[in-house]
Amino acid sequence: MASPRTHTALCLICGLEEHEIGKLHCFPSVFERSRLWQEKMNMVFTGHTLRHLRIYSNHFTEDQYLHRINWRLCQDAVPTLQPAS
Repeated sequence: MASPRTHTALCLICGLEEHEIGKLHCFPSVFERSRLWQEKMNMVFTGHTLRHLRIYSNHFTEDQYLHRINWRLCQDAVPTLQPAS
């Protein structure tokens, strides 16, 4: 029997792994929200929601969170912080 495939979640923007950073957020499943996230992160819009991709919590400002303790984003949260070069 084949062993289960392990998958390491990475931040699309900075490439850090989930175990290095704590919390990764999925792209929104709503098409327009996903488009807005892609534009804010200076990505070329793909026409897809990118639901399978993740963004590290540090790409969001503090006011984008309902509860920082459980990492819950506001419904209208948009990543705005680019990683340092």
